[in-house]
Amino acid sequence: MTTAATTYDFGAGPIPAHRHCNPDGSEGGWVANTAQVRATCTIAYTAGVGNGSSMGEGSSMGADSRMGAYSSMGNGSSMGDRSSMGAYSSMGNGSSMGNRSSMGNGSSMGEGSRVGADSRMGDDSSMGDDSSMGDD
Repeated sequence: MTTAATTYDFGAGPIPAHRHCNPDGSEGGWVANTAQVRATCTIAYTAGVGNGSSMGEGSSMGADSRMGAYSSMGNGSSMGDRSSMGAYSSMGNGSSMGNRSSMGNGSSMGEGSRVGADSRMGDDSSMGDDSSMGDD
């Protein structure tokens, strides 16, 4: 379920977007109309899901977090407050990003992997399944 449609500027000019309706009924963050976000996802009011991106079942995004264009989050994955995913990046099922962490463009995290708070993955980098980087 979504709320009223309009446009939102994710950084490359305004595109058609809408506010997500969180599972508890609260108004969530901005979602590009081309993105696929499951009804079971929770998106903080100040978060944004970019053009062509997708969020798996039960995924969540913290305050001021951003998903770049065509990025994806697996089922049960989470992004902490002020975290960011670059364009064409991916998080496996059950993976997590700590507060203020970031993934560069084209980066990938395997299933069950964790990027700790204040950590950064560079562009085109990858982590295997059940890997950990930085403090939790």
